[in-house]
This record gives sequence, C-alpha cells and structure tokens, in this order.
Amino acid sequence: LAEVAATDEVRSRHNGATHLYFRQRVNGLEVDGAELAVHVDRSGRVFHVTGRPVAGLAERAAATRAFPLLSPEEAVAAAARALGLDEGAELELLEAPAGVDRRSRFAAPAISEGPIPVRLRYHRERGNDRLALAWNLSIEDPRTPDWWELWIDAESGALVDRINWTADSSYEAFALPKESPLDGARTVEVDPHLDGGIASLFGWHDTDGVAGAEFTVTRGNNVRACVDADANNVCDGSSEPDGGVGLDFTGALVPLDLDVDEPADYRPAAVVNLFYWNNVIHDVLYQYGFDEAAGNFQENNYGRGGTGGDSVNADAQDGSGTNNANFSTPPDGLKPRMQMYRWTAPESVEVHAPAPVAGPQVAGTADFGPGSYLVAGRDVVLVDDGSGPVDDDGCCDGVNTPCSSPNWPGITGVSPAPIALLRRGICNFSIKAYNAQLAGAAGVVLINSVDTIIGMAPGAQAGSVTIPIVSIPSSVGDDWVANLTGLNATIDSSVVVGPDRDSDLDDGIIAHEYGHGVSNRLTGGPGTTGCLGRTEQQGEGWSDWMALFLHARPGDTRLTQRTVGSYANFDDFLPTPLGIRRYPYTTDLAVNPLTYVGVEDVNNSVPHGIGTIWATTLWEMYWNLVDRYGWDADLYAGGGGNNLAFQLVIDGMKLQPCDLDLTFPSARDAILAADAAGFGGENFCEIWTAFAKRGVGVAASTGASNDDRDVTEDFTLPAACAGYLFSDGFEMAGSGPRWDGFSRWTSVTGAP
Repeated sequence: LAEVAATDEVRSRHNGATHLYFRQRVNGLEVDGAELAVHVDRSGRVFHVTGRPVAGLAERAAATRAFPLLSPEEAVAAAARALGLDEGAELELLEAPAGVDRRSRFAAPAISEGPIPVRLRYHRERGNDRLALAWNLSIEDPRTPDWWELWIDAESGALVDRINWTADSSYEAFALPKESPLDGARTVEVDPHLDGGIASLFGWHDTDGVAGAEFTVTRGNNVRACVDADANNVCDGSSEPDGGVGLDFTGALVPLDLDVDEPADYRPAAVVNLFYWNNVIHDVLYQYGFDEAAGNFQENNYGRGGTGGDSVNADAQDGSGTNNANFSTPPDGLKPRMQMYRWTAPESVEVHAPAPVAGPQVAGTADFGPGSYLVAGRDVVLVDDGSGPVDDDGCCDGVNTPCSSPNWPGITGVSPAPIALLRRGICNFSIKAYNAQLAGAAGVVLINSVDTIIGMAPGAQAGSVTIPIVSIPSSVGDDWVANLTGLNATIDSSVVVGPDRDSDLDDGIIAHEYGHGVSNRLTGGPGTTGCLGRTEQQGEGWSDWMALFLHARPGDTRLTQRTVGSYANFDDFLPTPLGIRRYPYTTDLAVNPLTYVGVEDVNNSVPHGIGTIWATTLWEMYWNLVDRYGWDADLYAGGGGNNLAFQLVIDGMKLQPCDLDLTFPSARDAILAADAAGFGGENFCEIWTAFAKRGVGVAASTGASNDDRDVTEDFTLPAACAGYLFSDGFEMAGSGPRWDGFSRWTSVTGAP
C-alpha cells in the first residue's frame, strides 16, 4: 500500500460518514482491479473496510513488462479491432502523452462518438493476482448505445478485459443461486454475461463476433429460447420475448402471478428465465473447461476451436409431454434440443373414512388413462395379486405384460367397483393400472416406494387404460394400510392443489437437463455422444450434481438435505420434500443410505436411480473438499473446495472411458487421474474417502458387464490414506463400520 492512490472522498451529510476510495499503485501506475475503500464514521472511527489488496505488489509488477511495446495509437487501433470498428481510422491527437502513465486523448469519429482517453495501467487478472501491463481506454461505440472501457495488452495488443458502461441487457429471472420460486421472488439481473469473463465475449445476443447484438429477442450465440406448445420443434409465432434495442427483458414484458396463473398465462416470463439460465450455465461451465474445443454449445466459436453452429434450441412449455424434461445431444456442430414440460398439479384425493386417515390427500397423476374422471365414495381395497415377489404390487407374475385373467379378492366381482390400493413394485405403471382394470377396479391408488408423490409416465399398456391411477407418499400409504377397515375415498380429477407448474421456472431441472449435454459431449470426446447408454452409466447423476453445485448456499453443510425438482414436484404440499429422487442428497447415511450395491436394487431405476447413487458419491467428495478448502460463492472464478470438486468432475468426464468400459470404478479412476494431472494428486485421500464411503473402494468392481445390475461394492481405502480417520473414530478397511464425515489427521504416528 506504499503508493496507494486516493481516487475519491465522499461525505454523507445525513449520518456524517466519510467514504474514502483508493486504488493500489506501483511504479507510478495504478492497478485496475485492486480497489479499496475505507469508511469512517462522524467520530473518526473506521467502521467498515472493503476490497482485497494484491499482496507482494512490487514483485508481481516486476514479473510483467516494465515498458509498453505498443504506442497509445496502436492501443486504440487494437481496441477498435476488438470491437469490430475501423482500426485504420485516422486519429486526431487532442492531448499529448504526459506523466508516468503517458495519459493522452484522441478523437476519431469513426471509432468513438466522444474523445478516446488512453493511459497506461496494470490490470489485475480475474480470479487471481497476476498483473498485466495494459493500455486502458474508453470508446463510445457510434453504432450502438454501448460505451466500452477496455484494457489492451501493452505488449501483444490482445484484449485483456472490457466493461460496458451502458447497461445493455436486463433479465427478470429466478437468478443464480435461486433454484426455483420456492427460494424467493425474481430479481432484475443487469449484464449478467459479464460475470462469465471471456465465456460470452460479445454478450448473450451476439452471433457475428462484432460488438452489438444481432437479436433483441431471446436468441443469441449460446441458446435460442422460445415456446413450442404445438410440439413441432419450431418456435411458436411471436413466442420469443423482444427486449428492444435496450435488451430489457423485465417488467410488463414478463408478467408473472404464480398464485393464479396457469403456465400458458406467463410464457414470456418462462422463456426469459429459460434463456437466462442456459446462458448462465454456459458461462459457468466455460470457466471449468467446457469450452469450444471441448464441444460446448455455441453458434459462433470465435476462432477458438471446436465446431460452431450448435447453440441450444431450448423449448419452453413443450407440448410433447408433461411432468418431465429432456435434452438431446448430437455430436459437436449439430444443435442440441432442450424440451421443458408443464407439470400437472397434484390432485387432492378425499378420504371419507376411517377417522384416523380422513381428509384431503395430495396425489400424483398419470400421463395416461382418462383425462378427466370422478370415482366417488368407493371402498379402497389392498391388492392381493396372488404372486410374488410382492403380492400387493398388481404385477401378477412380475413381468411387464398384463395378467391373463386377474381375480383379486375384494375387487373382482364386487359392486360398486372399489378402488385398488397397490404398491409401486417392479412392473410399469400402465401394467398395474391395466391389471386393476381387468380385475374390475374403478381406479387405482399407488403407494410410492418413497415418501413423496410421483408423476407416472406411459408404458406398454397406456393406450388400453381407461381407469384413473394416482400416487400417494409411502408414509401415507402405510397409514392407509394400517386403517383398511372401512377405508373409503373419492378420486376427482377436478380437485387440484393449485395451478399447474412450469419446469422453465425450476432452475434445478434446467441445470439437470443441460448437464446431459455436458456429460454426453465430454465423455469420449465431442464428436462421440453415444457413450452413456449402459445400465451403469452415470448420466442422470452428473446432471443432478450440476444442479447441486449451482444452487448451493453459504449456510449449507454436509448434513443439509438437498433435493432436485422440488418446485415442479409440488414438494411444498407434501409431508416430506424429496423432489424427484428416492432420497435427498446428504452425506448422512441415516437419511441417504445409497451405496454402490444399490445398483442391484430394482427400486433404484435405470437410469435415474443409478444416477442418484453416483451423484450421492460425488456429493461426498464435494464436501470432503469443501471441508478442506472452504466454500466460495463465486462459481466463475472462486478458489473453494466446491470449485475444485466441480473442476475435477468436469476433467474426469474428459478422462473416463466410453460405453462398455464406463463403470463407477472407472469414472472414479478418471477423477483421481484429473487430480493427479491438475493438482499433483494433492486430493487423493479426500477423493478416495468419498468413494470408499459409498462402496466404491479399492476392491469395488462391476460384474461381467456394465449393462447388468451385478456389482461388487467395497469400503477399503488405499494404504496411502491410512492417516485419514472418520468421525466415529474407526479407520475404514474391508467392509467394516459405516461412517459420516471425516477428520483429516495430519500427525497420526500409530494406531489411534
């Protein structure tokens, strides 16, 4: 701070506070990006200090150039070139260079509407303390409202950084780190593309690589977002909100009242939120290596490698389905498609008797069967289908074909036809409903395997089902089973908990779907997107992991229970918020007991259930690294354990094998290789303890094929990690005790 420059002094009359602003300076030159502020109260007491000064400033300055190779005129030409302006335009010298910083001014109407001030500065790089000797100048673009401050490398003439003094884009969205409307109201985000640094060099609405937006609608280099309600993969007419020349996607353009509006009433708001999040995810991922060369999604790759022409087609409120979303990923150079669906509001099933379970109960609905229905005041009978492995799942022989002639006690031949109560089991939902229909039931209530409702997708017999089927949480179902005598209920499709919901407002689902594109492009290389098709592939896990990383909060701990899809799943109406997975994400084994052997459990579906096991394991690694390095809210350039964990996962995808060789152990080994290559293996034991805790230890292996459910789990750590002890006081070896969390002991000399 020896040469610190005082830049401003501001006194607040109402409270007597004085605000003093400084910038570090070395060798007579100010350091942009090294700003400080000291705030003094009316009594002369320093009550607040902000900023993070660069340590060892003189040494860092000595590591860069002492004198510029470029003249001020050459710096102006380089800046004009970076903005797509006339770099050969004639300059008029208004003020000759003077002082240590060689401050000067030029006029060039072809380049800037106003004078162009130029001065020599040091520029602090984003995310670190390295300095670059650079010419700092400002240009008022004569073509657009943009007014740019730029830094041009004083040796190479490269664009080091730029800031637009004009607020050229605003989006009203459920912004980072919010996951959905359950986390609070929308905010107005101004120029959010600047957070991405070089990820979106010319903003979110550019495609030609020259300053100035080509589109004033929700379309640009990274994504085109619109409504496709008619499901023809073409934007519905006028469904791309137009922010005008000012790119203002706020206010009256995007009205939203979730208490009363159905999704069709707020399509502009949904599209803007979808556009915002596709761009944010693109920009964040760029910092971790999902860039042009790695096959990211961009229309124009700006000469930085890879194949362009593949921005995301993001379809809001797509009419091809409900209660779901998807992402189709072709090889690099072909456009992927994201389809976001409307999620139907749960019904409120009315239980009339007996008293212990009487009252309304939230229930999930199916995407097949009758569109509207009323099954009023019917007895509810627990199914006994007469065959194993589960007698009350309505599957008969347990194969996904209908029973030949089901004859179920208490249901078949009973008048009026009762409602069949059955468990989730192993056959698909349409088989259960069709079997119940053949047996004479008037409707079906399915008891889910976990404590949440579930939307039920069509299956092989969906077209033959004419009776309704709804789902209830496992705990509610258990209560019904305990009170079967006199159990009577009404299923009415017209009684719902509120308006339908739109997954375009569930940012976690958007992140999840985008994650499919990332894992498909990175595994096996961007030209091969067919590596993730086997039973043990972890695609759904990486996608959940993406959502967990993006939406983590400062107050979270390893025991915090995180969900995916809670908003779309109407979790705020349910007794246990689980989102759309079997268990919440947490390192607490009592809450989430999933380990590698869960691959063999048919209750862990393919691919979502398998993916949940993988994401759970990665979540262990995330917290091991956060425990060691801390947590950083800056997802673009932070230095926390969360940033490191995400980097290792992205790098691991690039290193892991394709298709038949991709297993939990081989993907684990890829992450270990990423740590060895990028960080010298410094995090070897943090990684191993996470995987060993969830059964992917040293001796873990898949079976004869990664396309079946045969695996061998193991909890053994490598010998090199013998000094890592867990919170229950035991070292892990073989198949010994389970644990939660760990402490890193650095001075263990013998058996503890």
